[in-house]
Amino acid sequence: MCALRLLHSRLSPVRTEGILNMIIKTNHGSTDHVPSGAVVMLGYFDGFHKGHMALADAAQKIKQEKNAPCVMLWTFAHLAKGKAITDNEEKAAAFFSYFRDAYDSADPVVVFEDFSAVSHLTGEEFVKTELSQRYSASAVVCGFNFRFGKNGSSGASDLARYCAEYGIDCCVVPPFELHGKAVSSTELRQLIESGDVAEAAQRMGRPYAVTSEVVHGKRLGHSLGFPTVNLRIPQDKVTPAFGVYACRIKLPSGEIKNGVANMGSRPTVNRDRKDVTLETYIFDYNGDLYGETITVYLLRKLRDEVRFGSWEELSAQIEKDKKNAIAFFEKEVFT
Repeated sequence: MCALRLLHSRLSPVRTEGILNMIIKTNHGSTDHVPSGAVVMLGYFDGFHKGHMALADAAQKIKQEKNAPCVMLWTFAHLAKGKAITDNEEKAAAFFSYFRDAYDSADPVVVFEDFSAVSHLTGEEFVKTELSQRYSASAVVCGFNFRFGKNGSSGASDLARYCAEYGIDCCVVPPFELHGKAVSSTELRQLIESGDVAEAAQRMGRPYAVTSEVVHGKRLGHSLGFPTVNLRIPQDKVTPAFGVYACRIKLPSGEIKNGVANMGSRPTVNRDRKDVTLETYIFDYNGDLYGETITVYLLRKLRDEVRFGSWEELSAQIEKDKKNAIAFFEKEVFT
């Protein structure tokens, strides 16, 4: 077993420039671009949180000891439970950003597989045909609760045993604890769904984010003096608790702006409770973003979503929300 004592500093915002060409979607086809002898990290890595960063630290340590060509991230989406915290692109971006910031390294490889081709394999068959024969892995790193093989029938201890049989080093990383609790993707989903995005950010090392195309709304915010942009939450992505949040917005230009966002059905102006959007008022910005893709980072929940009795009450509350968000930003330090 590989037990490491690891410390993680606050991460800078995820950067995605120039990394997506390093992602290999093999569809169980050619592996020509995956270096032989790599150190392989196995898991689903949803949210790429600090527990996953502990795996990355262990993998990087082994890579240096072995002088291995790279660290390869291999995601097991077919065993995932619940809606995703991060999609594949966000997950890969966080992975590369962590290696670049923590180790000044840009050589890890991400592999997203079509698991229909291997989901029938037993645990031992997976180690033999995939890790040993197909990838010639020099070492494998996984979390203590990792499952693999047909129907998730094998665990981390099985992986260590099978790897030993095929001459592959195996490191099983214990739980990473923060505030006395193990960090996990399941807990992160619960925090986000309850609206505690601030605690979720502590455990991920960065804020929960929604990246989506700006869609047309009813333009009621414009008439109230608070022009907003509307995003739809992807159906397979975990949805934050309804309410108003202090947020930061990454514009298509890369510029970061502060703002306040309402997650919910906007009951004051909308009778359809199923019509859920992330409606964001961007401070000090008047540009047209319709059809553009932006990222909204939810930093702290300010209040629950409520229905107001008049436009005047709604407008007054938005002004209060803006002031509360500004007060939040004045106290926070962002790196």
